[in-house]
Amino acid sequence: MVDEGVPQGSDRLTWVRPTYAQYEAPFSGSPGSPAGHESIDYVNTNAELAEVAVVAAAAGRVAYVRSGCPQSRMFGPNRQRRECGAGWGNHVVVDHGDGVFSRYAHLAPRVIPVRVGDRVEAGQLLGQMGNTGHSDTRHLHFEVGVAETNPDACAPSQSFARVHDPALLGI
Repeated sequence: MVDEGVPQGSDRLTWVRPTYAQYEAPFSGSPGSPAGHESIDYVNTNAELAEVAVVAAAAGRVAYVRSGCPQSRMFGPNRQRRECGAGWGNHVVVDHGDGVFSRYAHLAPRVIPVRVGDRVEAGQLLGQMGNTGHSDTRHLHFEVGVAETNPDACAPSQSFARVHDPALLGI
């Protein structure tokens, strides 16, 4: 469900852009309705860049890590286990406090350098942009939302109760 404005409590955080991209696919949705696209997708199709870093957009605590999802190729539709990680592929969820969370999805199938419980700072490396899960090219699905309860690190991936347009955070 789309919520208006920015999440309550997010104004106390310093937000940074989570990756480098050639272009973005914007968030879409109206308050009170399901989101048409519940994230900003940061897309980088420059094949000359072997890796594109994904960093924490704000300080927080790692609440969830999903790894082990394969990708068939970096560019073009991923054909391996598209529903892995509930379609988000390899991903990290960061708890910023006050019920505010961010998700970094479709990470490359390399080692994710953070673990559940780790404290992260804005700009700290979380992984590399990839094409895992239900994805059609290398990109970062960056989502900001509010959860009613903290994600269970041992349970399957879950959607946020409400999502917010990350562009409203000024990043």
